[in-house]
Amino acid sequence: KDYSRRLKNESKEESAQSKVSSEGYSEDIKKSLEAVDAVNGAEKKSAIAAVHQGTSGLQMKRPGAIHHAAGFRYSAVFNHDIQGASGTALRSFDSVYGQNYAGDFSVFYEYQPWHSEWLGNVALYTQLGLTFFSGNGSFAVNLGGDFGTAARTKFDFFVLPVVAGLSYRFNLFRLVRPYVAGGVAAIGYAETRDDGFDTKKGFLKGYSSAVGVSILLDWMSRESSWDLYVERGVKHTYLNIEASRLNSLGGDLTVSNSGIYGGFGFEF
Repeated sequence: KDYSRRLKNESKEESAQSKVSSEGYSEDIKKSLEAVDAVNGAEKKSAIAAVHQGTSGLQMKRPGAIHHAAGFRYSAVFNHDIQGASGTALRSFDSVYGQNYAGDFSVFYEYQPWHSEWLGNVALYTQLGLTFFSGNGSFAVNLGGDFGTAARTKFDFFVLPVVAGLSYRFNLFRLVRPYVAGGVAAIGYAETRDDGFDTKKGFLKGYSSAVGVSILLDWMSRESSWDLYVERGVKHTYLNIEASRLNSLGGDLTVSNSGIYGGFGFEF
């Protein structure tokens, strides 16, 4: 019993001494850090709060290579020249559709086998578009009175190009990144009418070309950029502005469309 009691007392003494030593060390470290802060005039604040306030030197990091991009575009200024071959069109395109242009919308996807934030990126891309016109038919002769040459038959004309090609974006300027693109096109078209007659449709071969600029938008909102990265894997968001042209080669119809497009692109 004497031996057991002696061991027990010694253990209690060692535990008490260890606690005092540990507390003393922690207090010494705390005082030394406070002294350094006082000398340097450092202000205690949250690192997370500093990032939100824009006063932190920390940079947002979104690790991983970029190999893909996707987005959409819409034409605000658009010119068209659509003509039927001799013997295939009873009236000119503009006499039926005039300037009744309803819009040119397209979506695209890029695969980037090589991407550099400084030298730029080369991409294989595909693009699917839709151009829509609406108008009324006209009679072959003037019927006079309230009729004239305007018919009540409604016509709708659709152009659906599918483009596959190459693009290069120059990234050295960082916020403003110019690019060029070009490829071959398969152009489908169809004309419908509401008086029960059959739809006219066909297929054309052609090519597409574009020059534009991508404006980096990541800096506008760090929180939104981070949310897109966490939820969708998006690493860059762009506002794209480009001049594009689509031309057909041969066939019963000649299509030559061009315009200024605006849209958004996302790299991931």
